[in-house]
Amino acid sequence: MDCSSSMPLGTCPHCSKIFSTIRLRNRHIKRIHKVEVESSRSNHILCPICGEGNEIKTFESLRTHIENTHEVSIEYVTYQFSCSHDYEVWRTSEKIEVNYAISRCTQRKKYKEVHYDCNRSNIRGYQSKNYKRTEKSGGTIKICGICPSKLIVKIDDNGGQVNVMFWKTHVGHDENYLRAKHLSTTEKDMVVEKLMSGVPTDRILEDARKLKTQKLERINLLNKHDVTYLVNKYNIEKRRDNNEMVAAALKVQEWNTIYIYYDGGYIITYYIH
Repeated sequence: MDCSSSMPLGTCPHCSKIFSTIRLRNRHIKRIHKVEVESSRSNHILCPICGEGNEIKTFESLRTHIENTHEVSIEYVTYQFSCSHDYEVWRTSEKIEVNYAISRCTQRKKYKEVHYDCNRSNIRGYQSKNYKRTEKSGGTIKICGICPSKLIVKIDDNGGQVNVMFWKTHVGHDENYLRAKHLSTTEKDMVVEKLMSGVPTDRILEDARKLKTQKLERINLLNKHDVTYLVNKYNIEKRRDNNEMVAAALKVQEWNTIYIYYDGGYIITYYIH
């Protein structure tokens, strides 16, 4: 299904002007065209199979539509964990951090509620006018619609019980598409450790592309954007030293360093100028 075949939801229906968000579009319609519009999240909920969205107002309606109209059974399970540790073990085993992204996090009176949506879901429901400029080199990983696979996690404030509602069935995309997956915590930690040790990006990328098993993993697709994200997230450059001059000297030292991979470690040899 081609997203471009229909008018993006960020487009004004009165003058065809395109806006980057639904909120800006609705404000434009109210101010310029003097027409009241419903700024509902339901505008974002589109079926990943047929693109239907007019009658789909909630995520529950989306699941009902997929099961009744497209005859796809969506598996639903619930879990109750006695402590956060057990939940984290399950979360890692199910690769939640790899295949899902947090879409909403709300603090309730006695617990925190976290919503996870499938990585492939197009939550915005449309393409912004800046889409072509910001699109990834390999194209977007988002599908035309919202995958029904989702988690709602309720975490007790006292660090005790964790309740999980999990809609497991993915629809509208290939579940094993590696480029759409996030790096796991273990993979991120490995890259961050090398960055903190001063290993150059090119060497990290070269190591990542070495297959340790016959199966291709997400780490084997590591790219410069992934490394840059981790550098910024963990403030790698500034953590080397708070003094800018010392940090700059360390950077120059890194540029003038030869890294030789040997027996699972690095032998470091410096150029002498």
